[in-house]
Amino acid sequence: MRQILTGVVASSIVLANVLATKLAQFGEFTVPAGFLGLAVAFLATDLLSEKYGKQAATNAVKTAAVAIAVGYGLVYTALAMPTAPFYDATAYNQVLGSSAYIVLASFITIVISQYIDVAVFHAIKQRVSYKWARNIGSTATSQLIDTTLFIGLGFFALPTLFGGEVTPLAVVGSLIVGQYLVKLAVVALDTPFFYLLSRDS
Repeated sequence: MRQILTGVVASSIVLANVLATKLAQFGEFTVPAGFLGLAVAFLATDLLSEKYGKQAATNAVKTAAVAIAVGYGLVYTALAMPTAPFYDATAYNQVLGSSAYIVLASFITIVISQYIDVAVFHAIKQRVSYKWARNIGSTATSQLIDTTLFIGLGFFALPTLFGGEVTPLAVVGSLIVGQYLVKLAVVALDTPFFYLLSRDS
């Protein structure tokens, strides 16, 4: 089970970046579909923390960081390969050829937020015995940091530093609020699964 959860953390985070190329609409909020992968990753990290301890969850985060680096290395190598003359690579390049700002922002924020998730989970666990408190508290905190850093870096800070297309601050703020509210709803929905999957065998 431990190895499976570690694999789920790594694969969900890698796929979250591919899924993020689609923008989903929830009421008034526009959210990259990659939030689904992150939701699964945060749930798996919390399950590792609950069942196997802080070190197991930390090791999973390290594995995910390596998986992201290797995954993007393979993606950009594939993109750089010569395209066969009979193959239309337009859609392929659009889906996998994410902006360098988005890729870098994603790597930085996912690793930071995952480490924070593990730290907050165990800090809450030491103080209260309620499973829902550590599951919701840690994920809500880390998702706020993840959302703020990712959008702030990917759409404003990094493009500003390196001369890319900068998203207006008002739009950045709106994106952060909207995406975080949707993520909070998902956090509440995953709590029953946390209880189910973390119960003693």
